[in-house]
Amino acid sequence: MSVPPRKEKMRVAMLGWEFPPFVSGGLGVHCYELTKCLAKSGVEVDFYMPRTGRKVKETEIAVLRTMPDETVVKVKSEEDEGVNIIQVTSITRTGRLTAYPENSLEYQVSHQTTMSKDSEELLGDVEEDERGLYGKNFMLDVENYNKRCVDAVIKNHRKRNYALVHNHDWLTIPAAVKIKAMAGLPRVQTVHSTEFDRAPIPWERIMKIERLGISDAERTIAVSNFTASKIESEYKADRNKIRVIYNGVDQSKFNKRDPGNPSRTVLFLGRLTEQKGPFHYLWAAKRVLDKEKNVKFLMVGEGSLLPFLIKETFKLGIQDKVIFTGYIPADQLKKVYSKCDIYVMPSLSEPFGITALEAMCSGTPVVLSKSSGVGEATRHNLKVDYWDVDLMAEYILALLKYRALSDTLTKNQLTEVKKFTWDKCANKTLGVYKEIALYQ
Repeated sequence: MSVPPRKEKMRVAMLGWEFPPFVSGGLGVHCYELTKCLAKSGVEVDFYMPRTGRKVKETEIAVLRTMPDETVVKVKSEEDEGVNIIQVTSITRTGRLTAYPENSLEYQVSHQTTMSKDSEELLGDVEEDERGLYGKNFMLDVENYNKRCVDAVIKNHRKRNYALVHNHDWLTIPAAVKIKAMAGLPRVQTVHSTEFDRAPIPWERIMKIERLGISDAERTIAVSNFTASKIESEYKADRNKIRVIYNGVDQSKFNKRDPGNPSRTVLFLGRLTEQKGPFHYLWAAKRVLDKEKNVKFLMVGEGSLLPFLIKETFKLGIQDKVIFTGYIPADQLKKVYSKCDIYVMPSLSEPFGITALEAMCSGTPVVLSKSSGVGEATRHNLKVDYWDVDLMAEYILALLKYRALSDTLTKNQLTEVKKFTWDKCANKTLGVYKEIALYQ
């Protein structure tokens, strides 16, 4: 009796730019949880990212390990077996590559110094970014990272036999497109945000890259219908090639708020950039404080608008009621959520909004911008147009005043959030892989 050949494990080359503990937003959380759950489903993921320049402690990212060159590294835990972190190059002065360079020291340095002669010659007639969100050094870093990714993936593909390449957002598109062309691998691309979400004035250079990535991919994963509609309308994407897969959340990582011990504290959490609506949050805070003095407003995050936001609190006369904490590590956020009575997410454009799910896990009532992906997927929160700061303030006041309203939202949110799991996200992603991969 002949023995059937053993089924070969699906291997995927995944391209990203951040992985815990080096994160600048929800994408890092997404990549970590997704890869871990894919590994549990039998998929082996080689995750390519920029070299951080810093040693990664195993306790910071479970038991996942990194190496200083383009080699495949095995992990030593059965739970995470199948996830390999491959750092391909060190590319920035800070050792970090982020889609939001205005937050980084590298960005600030590049705008305070004169460009080197070599850099000027390399750039040639490269289009300038008049908004100042992206610097010349940054774009060269992106180009360098993509070149190294291509070299590393092609080299490892000879031994690893990847079924496909999966890239995240615009920073990894050039590499993914070239890998597809050179190796004949099908492509999946996840769109976590678009240039239209990140910037008040979209930059054509980034839009061109995003347009290429979406048109070239066999499948595009959008984190919400909100995002799917945007890439269909702005980039003329084929809706038949788009799959909507919501993010998840790990409820076990969050503390529960004690409703019987209110702190009368309202929370904003996010990058201090236009996209996240921090000014609208302050304007709503002013209206709340005009009617109710005993309230504190917490602003957690960092970004280029910090000095302007501090100035705005003085202009509004609420400087003693607003607390700017700066960056707070992910493992500390569970305490922040559980100590606040209300979470407000006033984003002008939020493709999804994982932080809203995290607040829901903590039993913290959520006031949510209608311009968000998570808003389309949840029912038990209060939704408001980001520009309607009067209604935003009324919702905050109502939650502070009426215990029954707050308790009802808390109870229903804790039930509703259970449907957002990373296992579900991974299973649907695996379904997309099987649609296009040459895998039996």
